[in-house]
Amino acid sequence: VSKLWDPQMVELLRFFSPDSLEALCTYSTVFSSFFRHVSIWVEMHMAVSFVLQCFRQAPIRKLQWALRLIWAPGLMLTLLSALKYPWSYDPVEGMCMPATWSNSADPLVLGDLALCLCVCVGSYVTILCRSWGQHSPGTVQRRASLRAGTYMVNAVLTYGPACACYVSRELFQIAGFLTFATTFEMLGGCFNSVTYATQSRYARVLSGESSIIRGNSGSTVVRPSFNVGFCPVAEMFEIDQPPDSS
Repeated sequence: VSKLWDPQMVELLRFFSPDSLEALCTYSTVFSSFFRHVSIWVEMHMAVSFVLQCFRQAPIRKLQWALRLIWAPGLMLTLLSALKYPWSYDPVEGMCMPATWSNSADPLVLGDLALCLCVCVGSYVTILCRSWGQHSPGTVQRRASLRAGTYMVNAVLTYGPACACYVSRELFQIAGFLTFATTFEMLGGCFNSVTYATQSRYARVLSGESSIIRGNSGSTVVRPSFNVGFCPVAEMFEIDQPPDSS
């Protein structure tokens, strides 16, 4: 998007012919659209895996095979978008834009973004409701709620602004908002990685905190403590039996 570049980059683009800029816009859009769709489906795969793990209904082998086939819907949606809703370089605006704007920039991309938001928010809200409804220790509920809530916020921040840009032409043409939406969408994987790293039990051990979930510190009764969590591929738990004081 040359509208977002510095003046030197804009001057550099003037050395290219309109046909070259048109080809660059078309092919780069198709290339980036494929990886966008794949990333969206990976995000939905992760959310669904968390829900299945929460209900202890996680067929690990089937989920792994599904992850290997995620490129297929991404490729199909990319080809359909390239054929029905192509992008072209607009010399007046100085940016790569949809060739035709009907109700949105690209209905297929917008539908994929909206589907991802619905699946992720619905999945993590389901996890939160199940966590609150179970008779688990308060610390277990807080950790599960914090993890699900953080992943839900990550999904909204990653794809919410991009979805707004594809709905509103006015927002799409605002350079600052478009930069914000594009940056947050590209940082989605980083957000999830940081969330997983900071909330893992290994991070608590490295930071000097206890990885064991304990009850009230003022309680005089010593009981076994346990730590549970949900993850996309495996269910983890640990039991810590304190030594007998007698």
